[in-house]
Parts: sequence; C-alpha cells; structure tokens
Amino acid sequence: SSDLIAATLLLRVARHYVRADRFVEAEAIYQAVAVFKPRPFLVKQVGNMLFRQHRYLHAVKVLESVEEYFDGDEEYDYLLKSSREGLKAQSKP
Repeated sequence: SSDLIAATLLLRVARHYVRADRFVEAEAIYQAVAVFKPRPFLVKQVGNMLFRQHRYLHAVKVLESVEEYFDGDEEYDYLLKSSREGLKAQSKP
C-alpha cells in the first residue's frame, strides 16, 4: 500500500539523519511515522533520538511507554538506564 511505501521511505530518510548526527530531524520523522504506523520499535527510536539530544525526561517517558515490548533488549535497557542517569545528572545543582 502507499502508506507502507511512504513509511519505508521516511524511515530511510530518518536513518540518514541519524548517521549524520541530525537527531532533531530524525526524531521528527520517527514521530511522524509512529503516528500513522505505530510500532514499539519506532517509539523506541523516538526515545533514542530524544536521548541523543540530551532530552532525558522526554526520553524516559517515551521509553517507559513501550517497556513491556523490550524485556531483555540490550539497546533498550541501555537507552532507558542512560536516560535516567542523564536526568539525575541534570537535576543536580
């Protein structure tokens, strides 16, 4: 279907932005794709992009929303743990 083609193309563009360290743009694309094609993996990628932008509070919230889907996933565990640590570090005076 045309939605699948559009989602596939958008994901390629998002990955291009990630490789170029353009996390704001990648996040926007992952957010858009997740809206019309919700998948836990896409939500995890949104959390990843938020983490890379040092937006730890938002990253934790997004990652926790899909926690049930990533039991034992090393990348997910790293992102959530690191986001929580970053949030604690930001909270210290």
